[in-house]
Amino acid sequence: MEDYILKEIRKITMLLEALVKKTAAEPDGGYDLIRQEMVKELDLDIDEVLICEDPVRILTEKGFSNEEMDALASLLLSVKDSMSMYRQGQVEILNNHIREHFQTEGYLSLALWQ
Repeated sequence: MEDYILKEIRKITMLLEALVKKTAAEPDGGYDLIRQEMVKELDLDIDEVLICEDPVRILTEKGFSNEEMDALASLLLSVKDSMSMYRQGQVEILNNHIREHFQTEGYLSLALWQ
């Protein structure tokens, strides 16, 4: 079951990354696409996650596993260069929260340690 979930996460991530490349020319275009898809597919507004004090709690409450948080962090990192400086800062703060959570859990994330 876990392999299936990871496979689906990778599929969604690849699809979003392809779409992001198409919108990367616009400031925050890739980010906006990710946000829209997350609202539509997961009923989760990433803007709310980025501004809250405990984003890991929100992601966990929405059912995100460590692997899914890792995939989200990786996806956001893949479009970070096309984001405004403000969004880049928010994503970095989110990734720091996720990193701390992973250290507590003993989970190794290759995406966040690049």
